[in-house]
Amino acid sequence: MRDVRFLLDVPDTPDRWLLAVALGAGAAVVAFTAVFWRTAWFRFRVAALTSAALRRTPLRLVGFLEDAHKRGVLRRNGEVLQFRHRTVQWHLARPLPPRSAREVIAETEQALAETDDDGALAALRRLEAVAFYDRSARAAWNRLHGDRRCLAPLPHLLAARRAIAWWEAVIDSGADDATAELFDLYDWLLAIQPPGLIDVYLSAKADTFTRSYQDRSRTITWTESADVTPAVEGALHLAASWHDGPLRTGAVLVALAEEDPGLDWAGFWDHLDHPDLDDLAEADDAEGVTPLVLDGEEPEISQDLADALTLATRAAERYDVSPVSGGLLALALLTVPGTGAARALLAHTGLDAADLVDAALTHLVDPDEYPDYEDWSSTVEHVGSAQRSR
Repeated sequence: MRDVRFLLDVPDTPDRWLLAVALGAGAAVVAFTAVFWRTAWFRFRVAALTSAALRRTPLRLVGFLEDAHKRGVLRRNGEVLQFRHRTVQWHLARPLPPRSAREVIAETEQALAETDDDGALAALRRLEAVAFYDRSARAAWNRLHGDRRCLAPLPHLLAARRAIAWWEAVIDSGADDATAELFDLYDWLLAIQPPGLIDVYLSAKADTFTRSYQDRSRTITWTESADVTPAVEGALHLAASWHDGPLRTGAVLVALAEEDPGLDWAGFWDHLDHPDLDDLAEADDAEGVTPLVLDGEEPEISQDLADALTLATRAAERYDVSPVSGGLLALALLTVPGTGAARALLAHTGLDAADLVDAALTHLVDPDEYPDYEDWSSTVEHVGSAQRSR
C-alpha cells in the first residue's frame, strides 16, 4: 500500500480509492479507443454521431438509409448504397451551411425588419453566400436587397468563382440537369454586377460556358438514332421523372423550357397567352408507344414523340446542324399533326396550326438555321416524302 501511495502521491485517505478508480477508468477508455478505432464499425459510429450533432444527418443514420433504399431514393450496388437520381445527389451535396435555404431566407427577412444596418448587412451576406447554390435564395436576395448590387465586389468574385467551379464539376460528373442551375446563376451574377472588370470577366465566363454547352451532344436511340444537346437529354430525363407511363410531347415541351433556358420561352408563352404548364404536361398523345434508349435507360415514348424526334433529326440533317437542339425539338413537337402538345396549345389559344409553328420559329429557334415558315414547311414536306418512300 505504501508503494501505491507513493506512486499516486496522495494522502492516505479514502479519497485515494476514488482517484485510483478514475485513473483506471481513463486508462480503460484510452485502451478501448486504441483497440476499436482501427475497426470500421467504431469509426462509422463516431462519424455518424458527429454528423448528427452538427445536424447534417439523422441520428439513426442506418435506419434512415434503409428507409431511403426501400423508397427507391437509393439503390444498392454490392455493399454500397448509391443515389438513384443524380439530381438528388448534387442537391444534397451543395456546400451550404447546416441550415436550409428556407431558414436563411426567414432569418434575413427577420433581420431586415428588426435589426440595425450592421445586422441587416450581415444577414444579407449570409443570404448571398447561400444564393450561389440555391435558386430560391437568389430570388429572395433580389427581393430583399433594394438596389440588387453585390455587397463586396472582391469577396463576391471569389465566392462566385468557387460556385461556378463547383457547378461545372457537377455537370462534368454527368448531372446535365444541373446545367439549368448554372445558367440561372450566371443570369443572377450578371444582373447584380456594377459595370467594370468583374462584369466583363463573368460575361466572358458565361459566353464560354454557353458555347461549350451547345457543342456537347448525347446520342439517343428509338426506331432511329440522333445526337442531341444535353438540354434535350435533360428534358427527356426530367419528363420521364414526372410520369410513370410513356413520355409525352406536352411533358417534354414543358421540360425543355426548364432545361434550355437560353431560348425565349417567356416570349413564347406570352405569345400563347400563358397556358397552364401543368395541364400542358398532362396532355395525352395518340395511342402507341416506342422504346427509347436514353443514357442506359429504356423508357417508353409515345408515337407522337417518336415522330417529332424523327422530324427534328431529319430537319437537322437537311439544315446541316448537329446536334439536335432544344429549339428544333420544340418546333418539331408543335409541327407533327395531332400531338398532345399541339392540340392542347391550339385549344388554349384558338390559333391555327400555322400560327403555332410560326410562334415557335419566332421565339425558340435560330433564324439563321431556320429562316421562315415557308422554308420550314418545305422541310417538313421533304421529310414526310422521304419517310413515305422508305
